[in-house]
Amino acid sequence: MKNIRLPLLVLVVALATACSSDNPNSLGNLADPVDIPTSVVSVVLNEVEYLGDRVEIFNEGTTVVDLSGYFLCLGPGTYSQIGTLDVRGDLNIQPGQYVVVTYDMATDAGGLGLYFNDSDFSDATTMADFVQWGATGSPREGVAIEAGLWPVGDFVPVSGDSDNSLVYDGEGETAGDWSESTTTTFGQENVPTAPQ
Repeated sequence: MKNIRLPLLVLVVALATACSSDNPNSLGNLADPVDIPTSVVSVVLNEVEYLGDRVEIFNEGTTVVDLSGYFLCLGPGTYSQIGTLDVRGDLNIQPGQYVVVTYDMATDAGGLGLYFNDSDFSDATTMADFVQWGATGSPREGVAIEAGLWPVGDFVPVSGDSDNSLVYDGEGETAGDWSESTTTTFGQENVPTAPQ
């Protein structure tokens, strides 16, 4: 799962506190167990029509997320708040659900960032997810690298066929976790079909 750093940090702090010998709720005293956070906020880019205008976002977390304040950004001057875009699906995205938004990209080489409710696109702590295709060096690649969401110089190779999309395999943070697909499945589970 992507972007679980903050909940994991909370979990580590809770466990460290629980194990402290000065803590009456330590794990040694099972009569008073420590409450451990169970909700995880994690939304990811799941399918991108890189020569078109559709972007699919998937909630792989465990709690409802309001996407209306999130942003999509290709680079300086090319960003939009999701709540202002045409949307297919509910912006209060349930766990395991998809939302498809219309966001004009139409570029055979670029990098798309998904940002939390903040428009400081150069701040790595505000980036929720990222994908880069066609070439390295897109405007938000450095932010994604700093955020731990993308390796240096990595990109998804593309054929330039406008009928294809990029699909995520749900597993990691590299170009190898994405592929170009001739089968578009916006609003559904990805079914990767490699171009001939």
